[in-house]
Amino acid sequence: EVYLYNVDLLFFLIDVQDLKRREEGLKYFKRLIESLENIDDYPPIVLCFHKTDPDIKNDKRIRENIEFIIMSIQEFTQNYYIKIFETSIFDHWSLVSAFSYGISRLSPNREIFRKQLEWFANKTDSEAILLLNEKAIILSNFSRDDVSGKVFEISAPHFQTLYKTFKEFKILKKDFLVSSGISQTKKILFKKLNIEKFNLYLLLFISSEDFIERIDEYLDEFISRIEMLIQTYI
Repeated sequence: EVYLYNVDLLFFLIDVQDLKRREEGLKYFKRLIESLENIDDYPPIVLCFHKTDPDIKNDKRIRENIEFIIMSIQEFTQNYYIKIFETSIFDHWSLVSAFSYGISRLSPNREIFRKQLEWFANKTDSEAILLLNEKAIILSNFSRDDVSGKVFEISAPHFQTLYKTFKEFKILKKDFLVSSGISQTKKILFKKLNIEKFNLYLLLFISSEDFIERIDEYLDEFISRIEMLIQTYI
C-alpha cells in the first residue's frame, strides 16, 4: 500500500537503461498517482528519465524506451502537470536543471522573481538572464525566445566549471565576458553578486558588450529588488 499526504512536489526517476524493470517502474508510478488522486492531491511532478548518459542518449533503443514511457503515463496522468528531464550522473547540469526546476515550484515568489529578471533584461537589453547560487542551483531565469534559452542551457555548465577553475587558482575577477558563439557581437557576461550572506552568479546574454555600462547602471536597483526574494526563496 502507498500512502502520501500533503505532497508539495513529487520527483520520480525511471532508469531508461533497465528495460526489464520498466513495467515495474510504470506500475509503481501509477500507484503513486492513484494514491494522490484518492486524497485529491495534485502536486507538480518532476519525471526524470535517468541514466540518459551523453554517449547513448541518441541511441535508438533509448529513444524508443523514453517514447514508450511517455505514451504509457499519459493514460493515467491527465490531471497532473509533469515536467520531464533526461538526467545522468555524467551530465551534472542535467541533474542541476531538474533539481532547480523542482525547487522553484516550491517557491511562492517564483513568478515575482522571473518578473524582476524580465525588468532587468528590459533595462539592459539582455536577451536572456540566468541567476544561480553558489551550489549552481538555478534560482530564476528569463529568456526572450527559445534560442536565447538554449544558449544558456548549453553554456551555463561550462561557466560553472570555468568559475571553479578560476577560483581554485585565485585568478577570478569580478566579471568576465566571452563570445556566445552565435555571432561576433553577441556575448555572455558572468557577474558575481554578493547579497548579504549569499554568493550569487548572474549570467546575461547580451547582443553587444556596449550594453555592459547599462548593466552596471541598473545593477544596484536590481539587487535591491531581489534582496528580499532571495531571503524568502523557499
